[in-house]
Amino acid sequence: MGIIKIKFFNIEFKSKSNFYFFIHHTRNILAIVLLSLPLMSAAENTVIKSGDKAPYFKIKYLDRNDYVFFRDLQKVKNEGGLIIYDFFATWCTPCKNEFPIFEKIYSDLAAKKILFYAISIDAKHQDVWKFIKDDTKVTFPVLWDQNAFGAAKKYGADSVLPQLFIIDKEGIVRIIHVGEIKNLEAVLKSEIESLIPGTFPDYKNIKAEIGESAKKQSE
Repeated sequence: MGIIKIKFFNIEFKSKSNFYFFIHHTRNILAIVLLSLPLMSAAENTVIKSGDKAPYFKIKYLDRNDYVFFRDLQKVKNEGGLIIYDFFATWCTPCKNEFPIFEKIYSDLAAKKILFYAISIDAKHQDVWKFIKDDTKVTFPVLWDQNAFGAAKKYGADSVLPQLFIIDKEGIVRIIHVGEIKNLEAVLKSEIESLIPGTFPDYKNIKAEIGESAKKQSE
């Protein structure tokens, strides 16, 4: 039998049977590697710490065909404000407890050029829509990160909720909360005051007390 040569690998085979044996086992090994990739990816839990660069993302608004991504950071940088992301889900009771407070202070935040976004990791659009439009009727912007495949996974907020991140004008994560924030209005305004003095001067040195959180159940 003639010699079969694969120039790409620079490997020579003395028979066709040796060549086919090599291809067969290489294919099996490759299949195992490819099948394991989703498991490897799922096992990688992103952990964001204070002082880290905020991860970039692009996801849609819940109620319109438009996206939010880090172009908003440039707006904050120009105006000297902050960005706040609150990750939530409709199955998360502690998340729901915070929503009336976010609605109460949203206008105060907007007046100080602070961008606030609530980001849902729910699987179904209709669940988020009902919660936002019928149950709570909040006016602040809500984004939908279906199944936490976009922003939430990058921030490590894809299972335990609520999680809140405050990001400065340089795109650095400055403050992180995991779990319901007790005395939310006072704590949030105090933290903003610590980052931008004079923003909320009546709120200083208020210590955060973290309450309950909720963990996503396997589907």
